This record gives sequence, C-alpha cells and structure tokens, in this order.
Amino acid sequence: MLMARRVRSGDPDNLQAQAAQEYRPAQMGADFRRESHADSANALVNCGDTVMLSGASRPIIGAGLLPALGAHHQSASRADRA
Repeated sequence: MLMARRVRSGDPDNLQAQAAQEYRPAQMGADFRRESHADSANALVNCGDTVMLSGASRPIIGAGLLPALGAHHQSASRADRA
C-alpha cells in the first residue's frame, strides 16, 4: 500500500507497472511470466483482470463517462481504447 500513496496524476513515476512486477510473482510464484495466451495460470489471471475491469467500468459508465477514454494512459493490448 505504500506505493499506492505515492501515485500521482498521470503516474509519471510508472508506479503501476512497478507494482504489477511485484504483485504477480508474489501472487503466482517467482517463475510466473505474464503472457496473453500461455498456460492455465495466465488464463486465470486474464479472467480475473476481466472481472476487475468490468467492476471498475460499471460505475464509470453509470456516471455517464467512457472508460475507454482514459487520461494519460495508453495500452497496446486494449481493444476498447479510443
């Protein structure tokens, strides 16, 4: 949680990526490598990420905003980006 308190608008220090590098191995084991179409562990991570994205998108859409139009964030793997 200490890293979360240091995040600033636009994440100029790239803390989101740093947190992911620490979180996934702690959750899935030191040898875990994040890949789109690999083994069953990656399939479970993809499913979990989809559920979390859905849960985060619902209130954004409910407020009349578009979650695909994120400020200061681009993702090459997200099909719904603008």
